[in-house]
Amino acid sequence: MNSQVEPLVGAHRKTAVPPWKGDIIVPNPAFSAPILPSSDESVAVTGVSCRLPQAAGPEAFWQSLRQGGSAIVERPADREDKASGAGDWHSERGGFLSRVDEFDAEFFGISPEEASAMDPQQRLALELAWEALEDAGITNRALRGSRTGVYVGAMAGDYATLAARLGADHIGPYSLTGTARGLIANRVSYALGAESVVVSCPVWMSSTQGSSVSRPRKPPRWTRNSG
Repeated sequence: MNSQVEPLVGAHRKTAVPPWKGDIIVPNPAFSAPILPSSDESVAVTGVSCRLPQAAGPEAFWQSLRQGGSAIVERPADREDKASGAGDWHSERGGFLSRVDEFDAEFFGISPEEASAMDPQQRLALELAWEALEDAGITNRALRGSRTGVYVGAMAGDYATLAARLGADHIGPYSLTGTARGLIANRVSYALGAESVVVSCPVWMSSTQGSSVSRPRKPPRWTRNSG
């Protein structure tokens, strides 16, 4: 791998013990709730996951809220913009996700070369979807071939901007798919083997990525937005 690219991505490195990797054994009681009638349009949240600054999961985030903690810290040394220098930073403090350069590509059947070209949002979506299923006590085998929809909202395209600064010499066979936000939901759907609606949309009023995996009782109704 080119030494100029590796510090920016590092997606080929594995975590020693991926927090989201493992067998799903204990079911979540919430998933055992009675199935709602098909005419009921209520939504049940059966599993959650998150990755936030200073909070690697929902429990850590909840504790931070209870304790009134701050997620704003000094900029980590490894967050220097290797492509253009640290001068582009407007602040030495901010909220940063930890270990964003670690991703178990083999677990998701992705080659190291392709993983290195993937926007961290794509990697996080795969990890968090799996964690949410573990939290709900649902095996991925149960979703394979099912009518399960995947809906993702994503905002920033910083990784594509960073890749563009490196120049044409660094464009590879996975550059397009790796930086396309429109494919984030497809990544999750393909990994789970789900066969239903797949939607990725920009969420301009949000600075974070949100996603959901649902099993609709009936096809979704589409409306035209005239705004």
